[in-house]
Amino acid sequence: MREPSAAIRRVMMTERAGGSAPPGPGVIRMQQGDPDFPTPAHIVEALADALEAGYTRYPPYQGDPDLRAVVADQLSQRTGDTWTAADVVITNGGTGAVFASMTSFLDPGDQVLIPDPNYSLYGDVALAVGAEPTFVRGTSDFHLDLDRLKRWLRYWTMVRHRDGAERTLLTAVASGATPAQLADLLFSAATDRAYADVGHLLDFCNKAFELLDLIGWEHAGDVLPSVIERLVRARGGEETDAWRHPVDLVPVLREAADELPRLLEEGAGKTWDGVAALSGELLGEEPLAIVAALREAIRGGARPEQLTKALAYAAALRIARFGKANEFGDWITALHTFTYCNALQQAVKRCPTPDLLRGIFHGAMSVYLDRFLNVPPARLPGEGGAALPDEEDAAGLLSRLLGLLDRRDQEETAVGVVARYLRQGHAVSPLLDALARATVREDADFHTFQMLEAGIQQYREWQGRPEGEHILVAVARFLAAHSPTQRARWQTSEVALRLHRGESLYDEDETLA
Repeated sequence: MREPSAAIRRVMMTERAGGSAPPGPGVIRMQQGDPDFPTPAHIVEALADALEAGYTRYPPYQGDPDLRAVVADQLSQRTGDTWTAADVVITNGGTGAVFASMTSFLDPGDQVLIPDPNYSLYGDVALAVGAEPTFVRGTSDFHLDLDRLKRWLRYWTMVRHRDGAERTLLTAVASGATPAQLADLLFSAATDRAYADVGHLLDFCNKAFELLDLIGWEHAGDVLPSVIERLVRARGGEETDAWRHPVDLVPVLREAADELPRLLEEGAGKTWDGVAALSGELLGEEPLAIVAALREAIRGGARPEQLTKALAYAAALRIARFGKANEFGDWITALHTFTYCNALQQAVKRCPTPDLLRGIFHGAMSVYLDRFLNVPPARLPGEGGAALPDEEDAAGLLSRLLGLLDRRDQEETAVGVVARYLRQGHAVSPLLDALARATVREDADFHTFQMLEAGIQQYREWQGRPEGEHILVAVARFLAAHSPTQRARWQTSEVALRLHRGESLYDEDETLA
């Protein structure tokens, strides 16, 4: 007689177990979802009434239309989203639902991650459609182990498997991972490649988290997958010639990353206050000396936020001292480094893990590689005889700044106005407003908005100190170099605003010449 299949044997064991004594405290039977309470009376009555009314034949394949409409209405009320009967399928119990969903979505060869312990049907249905079930041991509270998910996400990222990376991330979200845990997952994967996508990847990940802070973390499953495509497609610095020649930076960075846990342990409990001095060292000419300076700072007790503060300031100085001898497109090279370093600082505030701190070394090498942009260096306001305007009035200085940005080649004068404004002790908010106005009135691209936002973020780290002035000088120099444009979008917005107010777009007495 032929032996029954493994699946049938499990069913037979389940039947035998079902007749045994109830399990002890803390033990959960997972073979059947049979309620441990009687069916409520109103449900029994409704079923009896339905039978009397003739509901005894096969329903439509998707289920009774009226029932599906009721379910859709309840889903809409519960979730806040809009559901219709077309979105609902009625099945004869959980077994039918599992079979219908898995056979709809799985293809032969697909790998299916199944939490363990589990209902045995999941694995059986996966096998029935030719998929490969992989059982993942859960935690004591029936969640998936986030360390395992982190390893998977990093693996899928390195082998550039978009679908695997997205499913792993969504599994973490569905498993109840906190914002800090999700940040650790994504930022760790994003820094496995050095300065990935010329810094854009880390910046976009950070922006996704900032967006969720604003709109609510219940939208994590919709927002975070938007970075997956870039996560798996991004090229790292190790894949470019500049990071390999004439000095191969990659082995140096890997060695520093391996040392990070030990360096952090050595620096634990120590006090360190060398942010400004470290910024100067990060602008050095020797990459090995730069890495050594970072090692010594960490060993000396530098906190992650101090390291990223020093790094972002060094990157801002590359822009503040951007020389006119460079090609115009080189502005974006310096910008990428600065916005990466700003994103890194915001990220370490969420999860200052050793994995993420690798990004400090990556950012430092990008600052080093940008050194040619300061040959020769542009002067900072008041430096080496660079004159400042005589005007002292706040409103007058702001008006002059905006007027300067109406003309080309006004970088030196514009940064002088910004420095003069700050040194007069005027309130900084109107200056930030003027810089924002100067940005939005132009046909600015994404990079210009990045510069403004990162500059304001970093200024707040140094407000009231010369370093803060230098950062806003960097913003003003960048804006002046990219102004004016045709301002077509500004004109369109003004027309739309006048129409919204019900104003006329022209004078009634205007006539064609």
